[in-house]
Amino acid sequence: MIYARSTVNLHIILFILFFSFGCATVNHQEIEPPTQQQLAKIKTDAEAGDINSVFILGLLYVSGTSIEKNTVLGQKYLVRAAEAGHSGAQHSLGYMYHEGDGVQKDFAIAKQWYEKAVAQGNPNSMYNLGVMYDYGLGVEKDWSRAYDLYHEAAQRCHESAETALRSIGSRHNLKVHNDSGFFSSGYSSNVLTRTADLFVFGYGGEDRQTLCGQN
Repeated sequence: MIYARSTVNLHIILFILFFSFGCATVNHQEIEPPTQQQLAKIKTDAEAGDINSVFILGLLYVSGTSIEKNTVLGQKYLVRAAEAGHSGAQHSLGYMYHEGDGVQKDFAIAKQWYEKAVAQGNPNSMYNLGVMYDYGLGVEKDWSRAYDLYHEAAQRCHESAETALRSIGSRHNLKVHNDSGFFSSGYSSNVLTRTADLFVFGYGGEDRQTLCGQN
């Protein structure tokens, strides 16, 4: 399985989101190294209780970026941020348990953290949780639930989720008919209607260029 990488935007550091092709979970590991001055500010802000800085410091320790790698300490910072409601930290913990990244792999714990982040509208967690349901990773396979999660993520312009939606349509033999609907025995009409939206409009019954600000 190929894994995509995502980054975050904090302080004056610009972090860019990366995606790869195919079935992929989105993780947290590729982050642009902060300068020592920036790192000092992140630490100061984290100790002062700034949850965003706590999150970033956790990522830096987990990845060993600009600081000596310390997965245990990094996880403690991530848990602190996640318990304070930071969806990025919740996603990162979900990913760590999903892939066994510095911790023992545990799909049940991964699912719990992803669900917390999904409840806050985190598209990366929507996508990764969708992957779990799509391929039966620690949960019973449920392509309809996977579809819903991919769909939600795609509505937030998550490119890998858009690819996954098309993959579900292909794998479950859904076929376009006159650009207005699908014909496939055994599937409920509401699912077919939603999936038709994907091919007619891009996803979600909306024009992708409008939703994602593309001209």
